[in-house]
Amino acid sequence: MTEKELRKCSKADLMEMLMFKQREADSLRAELEEEKKKQKDMHLKLSRVGSLAEASLALTNVFEEAQRAADNYLESVRKLAGAPAKSEKERGE
Repeated sequence: MTEKELRKCSKADLMEMLMFKQREADSLRAELEEEKKKQKDMHLKLSRVGSLAEASLALTNVFEEAQRAADNYLESVRKLAGAPAKSEKERGE
């Protein structure tokens, strides 16, 4: 609507247009807030996924180290008992 057309409108019409635009702006603000919440939730979920992956990797490393320690212990016990040590192939590595 041009400025000339706006000047021809009554105060009631202008007020109605203003109220319509205000409701539209409020609706858009609410929609923007909702999208911001969704984005924040998604970011949180993605950071959790990264944390879980890192924890899983660290846990895998702990188990591998524990297995190596157990293998070394068994080999030491076998040596002390006079039994031949198992090769890597026999241990399943």
